[in-house]
Amino acid sequence: MSKAKTRQEVATEYGICTKTLRRWLKKSNITLPSRDLISPKMIQEIYNRFGCPIMSDGDPLMSNNSLG
Repeated sequence: MSKAKTRQEVATEYGICTKTLRRWLKKSNITLPSRDLISPKMIQEIYNRFGCPIMSDGDPLMSNNSLG
């Protein structure tokens, strides 16, 4: 499973700012603990909701094997 990440790291993966990430999460009723790292379980929930982020080379950030 992946490691915990900051909100900035997750936002960067999607190519958005943290404010936009916050709006996405609020609109989708995903609540994160305040000011803590985002757990791998919550990161997976975010990826499931918004899709797997795409790296700059066009490849998915995670393989399908790691989605389980």
